[in-house]
Amino acid sequence: MGKQVKIKDNRKFIKYLLLNIITFGFYEAFMLSNISKEINLISKDGKRTMNYLPLFLMIFSGFVLMAIAYFFVKDLLIIDPDLWSEKDLTTVIKGSLVVIFGLLLIIVVDISIIVWMYRITKRISNELSLRNIDFKFSTETFWCWYFGYNAFYIILSVVYEFLQIEGAWEYVIGLFACVLYYTFMFKMIKAMNFINADYKLKLEE
Repeated sequence: MGKQVKIKDNRKFIKYLLLNIITFGFYEAFMLSNISKEINLISKDGKRTMNYLPLFLMIFSGFVLMAIAYFFVKDLLIIDPDLWSEKDLTTVIKGSLVVIFGLLLIIVVDISIIVWMYRITKRISNELSLRNIDFKFSTETFWCWYFGYNAFYIILSVVYEFLQIEGAWEYVIGLFACVLYYTFMFKMIKAMNFINADYKLKLEE
């Protein structure tokens, strides 16, 4: 079966939250990668969830590409375009193309992550049901909290630009978006703790 998968049934949400903030999302990526391995080992539905880590690294690469492009053209952005030399114009065009590519990569991978989250939510939900574990984590949870967060975030971005919201309200609305996302993650962590504990218990019987 290859490399042995370590089954964890004691993940703590607070620990995840703090480490995820400190590591700028890398801790969450590794945790979700491990969860995908665990559900692949435990579930007997014949399906296989891809590792989450490559998706995260692709989105991270998109941000890195845009940051690099901005670094090379930022000095030119404050100069009147009429004063650009042919070399400057070429640099701006190349930088713009890199930014567009990075942005498209982020959008495509972000959609892939939403699909990934939906599929793993469904598998975890099915596993809870098969094991008669009384904990509500289903596709409804996904639509309510995770997809709701993404939809709210997009709407929020448009509202920010259109109404130019500033000050305390900007932070209040942003905090609400975080609550939606982390409620979903709290439920996922708890659901996997229940499944993993049940799996380990049945192995000992």
